[in-house]
Amino acid sequence: MIQSFNGLRFLAALSVFLVHVPFTQSSGFITDNIFNNAGFAVTFFFLLSGFCMAQGYGKRFEVLNKENYKGFVKKRIYKLLPVYTFTTIWAFIFSVATHFDLKGIIHYILCLPIAFTFTCSITVVKPFVFHGGVTWFISCVVFSYLFTPFILHKVSSFTLQKLFLCALACYGAIAVIMLAASPLPEPYHMNILYFGFYCRFFYYLVGLFFGLIYTKYSTVLKQSRETSMVKNSLVELVAILIALVAFFSVSYAKLGYLNQWVNLYYIPALLFAILVFAKDKGIFSRLLSLPPLQYLGNTSMNIFMIHYVVIFFGGEMLLSSLVPQQPLLDIGLLLVVTLVICVVWDKLLGVTKRSNTKHE
Repeated sequence: MIQSFNGLRFLAALSVFLVHVPFTQSSGFITDNIFNNAGFAVTFFFLLSGFCMAQGYGKRFEVLNKENYKGFVKKRIYKLLPVYTFTTIWAFIFSVATHFDLKGIIHYILCLPIAFTFTCSITVVKPFVFHGGVTWFISCVVFSYLFTPFILHKVSSFTLQKLFLCALACYGAIAVIMLAASPLPEPYHMNILYFGFYCRFFYYLVGLFFGLIYTKYSTVLKQSRETSMVKNSLVELVAILIALVAFFSVSYAKLGYLNQWVNLYYIPALLFAILVFAKDKGIFSRLLSLPPLQYLGNTSMNIFMIHYVVIFFGGEMLLSSLVPQQPLLDIGLLLVVTLVICVVWDKLLGVTKRSNTKHE
């Protein structure tokens, strides 16, 4: 695993945490221009996940058989299932404790078998699952994992040109999906067809194809002359500035998180940043490789899943009795509680791998 990617994963998880905190959703310059644009972090996460999968498993599925497919899927599911079960139970307990509704509870219990097929994002039960912020995300991740071995196997012999055309086709598919969803009365990520689910899958595929391109091209890069840290740092700075320009230009245009056309602007800038930081040789990469960020990056999946329940269920009771109407303190407290739970969970179950040399 490229170390700087772990640091970037944590920053993406932190961005999603901030946009879900209720205090950041009120009107104001900072909230309107920063906190309410979580689409940036979500898009980045799926692009980065696809890129890392291509690097870690691209050559393993040149030969695809039942054994290595089952091994891959089991490894992915077993990593996600414990924390998913934990958040589901926790959400149920807090829902009963804070908003007792017998009809809703019965419906929730009846929907649990469907919830544990990881398909909440593409079924009509999704609106009734209390921790929907977890379920849509995990559904899309699992859906992407199930198809990854087949895609990697089919494109293993593709040339760089063909891989680039595949990535371009996926980018075009995102535009077509958004165009089809734009006339719908509801935000497209909330309607019954759940267009957002399919868009995120194609974000993942774009990252996957560019990861394969980078992996094939890296053999050429290794033969070229090494550049200095100063030059690498300058290139990383340019990548950061381009990403910031994309982020703030979308914010300035006030397109907002629910207008998913913004991701067509995000994707090129984020891909450029991923390709630059993949070299892992600049000063910013060194900062992202610091041990605390490495650990938090390794547990970013748990942060993605646990923070939602902390904010929307635990936060309601926790903040009302401790530091009410103190937004910065409240955000800090919720973040600390989320991180503590993630660390304890990691220590108890050993879900997170400490090694940065093996892809997870």
